[in-house]
Amino acid sequence: MVLTSPYNRRFADLFVCVVLLGTLVGCGGGTGTTAAVSTGGGGTGGGGASGPVGPAFFGMHINNANSPLPGTLGVPISGVRLWDTQTSWATTNTSSGNFNWMNLDFRVNQALNANLDVLYELGRTPAWAQCASSDATCGSGNTTITCAYTTTPGDSTPGDCFPPSDLNVDGSGSDQAWINWVTAVATRYKGQIAYYEIWNEPNISQMWQGTDAQLVRMAADARCIIIGDKGCNSQSTYTQTGIDTSAKMITPAFTYPVNDIGVYLTTVLNGGSGTGSSFADVVAFHGYPGANNPPENVLGIYNSLLGVMSGSQPVFDTEGSWGENAGGASLLTDPDQQAAFTSRYLIVQESAGIVRLYWYAWDLYATDDGDLWAPAGNSLAVNNSGLTEAGVSYQQTESWLSGATPMAQCSENGTVWTCGYTRSGSYQALAVWDESQTCSNGTCGTSTFTVPSSQYTQYQDVAGNTHAINGGTVPIGAKPILLETGNIP
Repeated sequence: MVLTSPYNRRFADLFVCVVLLGTLVGCGGGTGTTAAVSTGGGGTGGGGASGPVGPAFFGMHINNANSPLPGTLGVPISGVRLWDTQTSWATTNTSSGNFNWMNLDFRVNQALNANLDVLYELGRTPAWAQCASSDATCGSGNTTITCAYTTTPGDSTPGDCFPPSDLNVDGSGSDQAWINWVTAVATRYKGQIAYYEIWNEPNISQMWQGTDAQLVRMAADARCIIIGDKGCNSQSTYTQTGIDTSAKMITPAFTYPVNDIGVYLTTVLNGGSGTGSSFADVVAFHGYPGANNPPENVLGIYNSLLGVMSGSQPVFDTEGSWGENAGGASLLTDPDQQAAFTSRYLIVQESAGIVRLYWYAWDLYATDDGDLWAPAGNSLAVNNSGLTEAGVSYQQTESWLSGATPMAQCSENGTVWTCGYTRSGSYQALAVWDESQTCSNGTCGTSTFTVPSSQYTQYQDVAGNTHAINGGTVPIGAKPILLETGNIP
């Protein structure tokens, strides 16, 4: 399904970013299923209601190793993405043939002990394996680039955004550093890592200074090593292939803003030599709507992505929130607006058919970058468990969605959004909000919404309060409310 106006009007400029995503999967690429995630409950790659919303939709970034896991605080999730967790290629593969697995072992074991599946991001080239910034044969030749990874304490080395030195700009070369790395990871964590993502946000120069051809080659080699059914290259030397056939491969995850990826437009889509059309099982994107934009804007990215997909592959938003994106967008700082964003962001993505959303992040309390939890004494926390206002909103919205069957995709009438749900025992609910309203300094504006049926007798807000419906109207604002026929069974 292709979403209709107003998404097309808002996001025509985002089309280019998803061409590479669609290309790496392509028609016939992927299986339409994943190791841990079902495509039921609206998550079919094309949107629409097909069954109850499952817990598999809810994924998370947990950045601090000592933070309590969300499930222990009443925020159940199904998976974690290991990124900004001191587990990167750069910090784990300390020199050629040498590895320090301590942090990655801890994170994988932590997730598995909590019955969470693991998405591992393979990127961040270590200094010993990097193409020099001035070497145009394997990199951009741009010596002015400062890799964004260098700002992540303990999880990077300078130059992490440059490709391996044994991989030429056209994708040729031995690619042995990458092959050895992927082989080591897949061997050590066979049956433990469910998803492998090739690279983080390669459409941004601070994240990737290689070429599209190099990404395709890296995806192909990783596919050969981990799954073993395709991608094997005659230039490569593989000690093992098909190490973990239960794992799934995920495309590089692109984000906003979008840079030109003309190589894919001319070489892959137009019948050139591109062979990356089926190296991934899952299509990924990063759903940052951009500075000060409403959360519904993420649907435009998804809409463009569907336009270049066959429609059968699962789609993951592997990183997203209101937080600052790589383009330098300002943070959303008002707690009420954060709560509003969080709830709407979850609702519209699940409704559209996105199979999993990895929120970024649970616990970046030092920067207020999407925080859902903060330690005791931190001003962001609003209750004894440490949840922020956005964290409470996430918790409440998850309780609205999980186990509910969507009646249809969310609909927009002017600035008012509605999303209907059913459950057992004749329970019905309607989530509703007004996109035009906002909040400031503890005060949120509202408009009047006429309740469409007398069967709705109460409504919940994102703070967890329940209110009686009287007089056939309710106030609606930036924060969704859930009209109900009674309590959730």
